Amino acid sequence: MCRKLSKKSQSNGFYCGAKACHCHCGIKRRVGLNDLDGASNPAIETKLWLAQRISAVILALMVFVHLGTIMYAVRDGLTAAEIIDRVGGHLGWALFYGLFVAALAVHAPIGIRAILAEITALPRKRIDLLCFMAAVLIAYLGYRVVRDFYALGSIA
Repeated sequence: MCRKLSKKSQSNGFYCGAKACHCHCGIKRRVGLNDLDGASNPAIETKLWLAQRISAVILALMVFVHLGTIMYAVRDGLTAAEIIDRVGGHLGWALFYGLFVAALAVHAPIGIRAILAEITALPRKRIDLLCFMAAVLIAYLGYRVVRDFYALGSIA
């Protein structure tokens, strides 16, 4: 029992309360990950929510350090070769960027998962698989960069 509203209040012009119907007036809506359609597991959703928040805090701190380091290097006029000489082969930086990659590999796919659930009609299992594959790809490529940059220190 939806009532007609002005076009400004909602994109489809209808207000259906807290639980919208799946099909109304020829308008179909996507059932999201958080809908109680029996397809989602609240315990898993809670753990993913918490993992994304924790990874966001880690990323915020690490981005601050990363950007600060870049500003310091640029201000002093360091070249790429000088930066590699200073930090390449340094275990502390390798661990720092390894954690950065891990936090990113957790954070980004969870956000992509929520976006895909909202804007596509893909089944939840397919979205989960795509996001898992994205996490693996981010982790693999990120760790290769960290490993290779660390190895450059021993060459120079």
